[in-house]
Amino acid sequence: MIASHHPTDKFDRLRRQAVELIRQHRPADVPPPDDILELIHELQIHQAELEIQSAASRLC
Repeated sequence: MIASHHPTDKFDRLRRQAVELIRQHRPADVPPPDDILELIHELQIHQAELEIQSAASRLC
């Protein structure tokens, strides 16, 4: 196999290795990906609520 010296190939390979490393060392109590996406969504909503409250308090 010919080694590629293209930077993108190196980053892709590094990313694949990192994903595999995380997959191997992921604790059993980590929520499944669907739960994580729901948490991210809830955090985004909370952030928007805080921004609305902040804007309202500046107007007072």
